[in-house]
Amino acid sequence: MKCGTTPLKKEPIISTINEIVDVINFLAEHGVTKGGQLKHMESNLYKALDGAQIKLDMIDLKILELTQVAKYLIAKTSDNPQEVEEVKVVLKNLNVNSNFRYCDIQQELSS
Repeated sequence: MKCGTTPLKKEPIISTINEIVDVINFLAEHGVTKGGQLKHMESNLYKALDGAQIKLDMIDLKILELTQVAKYLIAKTSDNPQEVEEVKVVLKNLNVNSNFRYCDIQQELSS
């Protein structure tokens, strides 16, 4: 069973942070070290960093969930029929589609 390639997802928050840093660098290069413009950009940077932390926390949770599902999908291939049935029940309770495969998790983690 071969999995296809997964397109990488670029997080918009990273682009936002890069843009803000570019503006701050531009202001610094042009001698703007005080005033409202710089303070405004600093404020925007801190908000963007807070947003990035929230996104990272969400990604951490998703990785944890996918890792748990991966363990159950591996156990689903057991030679023990009772274990397989127990795993199927757990996966159903986790709302995991019965067609979901281990390589689907690998693709999700890669993206």
